[in-house]
Amino acid sequence: MGVAAVAVLLAVFAALRFTGQLPYGSDHDEYRLVAQSLLRSGTPVVGGVEATKYPLGYPLLLALLDGLGLPIGTAAIVVNVVLVAALAVVVVRLTAPLGARLAQLSAAAFVVTNVALWGSVYAVMPDVLFTLLVALVVARMVALESGRDVAVVAALVVSAASVKSVGLLVAVAASAGVLFGARRLRRWCWAPALAGLVAVGVQAVVTAPYPEPATGYARTFVLRNPYDAADGRASVAEVAARVVTRVDSVLTDVGAALTGASTPDTVAAVVALALLALGIVGLRRQRPFAVALVVVYAVGLTLWPFASVRFGLPLLPLAAVGVGVAAAWVFRVAPRAVGAVVVVAALGGLGVANGVAVRREAAAEAAMLASLHAATQEAVHWIDHNVERDEPIASLAYRELALRLDRPVLPLGYTSDTAALWSASGGRGARWFVNLTTLYPRRARHARRLVAAYPDRFERVFRNDEVAIYRIRP
Repeated sequence: MGVAAVAVLLAVFAALRFTGQLPYGSDHDEYRLVAQSLLRSGTPVVGGVEATKYPLGYPLLLALLDGLGLPIGTAAIVVNVVLVAALAVVVVRLTAPLGARLAQLSAAAFVVTNVALWGSVYAVMPDVLFTLLVALVVARMVALESGRDVAVVAALVVSAASVKSVGLLVAVAASAGVLFGARRLRRWCWAPALAGLVAVGVQAVVTAPYPEPATGYARTFVLRNPYDAADGRASVAEVAARVVTRVDSVLTDVGAALTGASTPDTVAAVVALALLALGIVGLRRQRPFAVALVVVYAVGLTLWPFASVRFGLPLLPLAAVGVGVAAAWVFRVAPRAVGAVVVVAALGGLGVANGVAVRREAAAEAAMLASLHAATQEAVHWIDHNVERDEPIASLAYRELALRLDRPVLPLGYTSDTAALWSASGGRGARWFVNLTTLYPRRARHARRLVAAYPDRFERVFRNDEVAIYRIRP
């Protein structure tokens, strides 16, 4: 009955989050572009122009789906739904030592009803896969008995680092867990961290022969403002200071990722920290690893200049263990029937609140995506009929356009420096400039500044609700 209940929850939330629209935008589109490039030419490039900044594990999975004749966008979403089910299974196994089946099912239900997780299900991005890989690392760390188990952990962190670069942090935490949590295996503590470094290094070597991405990790990390390169590079002291100055932002993201329903930021952060603390308590055999995972990952998030709720998802398996610990405690201090009522009522309330939030998010996203797809299709049709294939196009939205035009688009990075934007567009021989006017407001503002700075060089020839196209005059 418990398994059936979790399966029903999975189906219900999949239906609630359904938008009827394919994902749209930078990350979704870049992964698809790289997958196509790998399949067609074996090169890890974005739209034939620059190297991808993302690890190649997920694009390879998409290339496999494409090679099987499956539509990448739809197939990626279906795979993500399956991955959520797999994540629930791993969480059930992780919470088995708690000795209460209802506690295990509570942890699984907590995962299956998570709002942020479902936001990443309807995406062509690897966040759900990465969260599952983190859960598998946790499960294997808890079961460490021999050098062979350490080798399995090393293989898992290679997989994680091949899906997201932040997997290297998981590798470091795993090495700390072997060093401090498995005395007999300390001589192997270097293996996970080394495996993660090798995985990241191999990918760096593969992409090295190609042009550096306009929004690459290396150049973005050292910017004072990742959304405006004109603000200059941060000093070492300024980067280090992010550990303090960005704590609020990270707590907000992690709180929203783990608590699910819309709650005040402070409340969400406190609840998230409490669940993580309980999760650490629940991993009796590997508390050093659990502590290292939270600390290393949190420090990594503070140093990274971007913010997103989905960045908190890798901590979801540990928070789910915390839910299981809380549920098991209720069963210990209250009569069995009373404890069951309390836990079911709490999860039911959370499930309803999360269901409402998921449906609201899906409805808003469906309307936005429908408008974007229709407007972009109209603009692509205009370009196909009015722009010669050999005439260069430039845009800050180069990935979105390259995917739909199936032709190279010159990339522009985030900067308010109009001279730099002109140098990367008209200065490189671009004959056309395209601005997506609403999708990413910061990009749209930079594009408008460029046009305003050189009014005699840009002639608007097309405009709809989402796209503006300019002819660049000689």
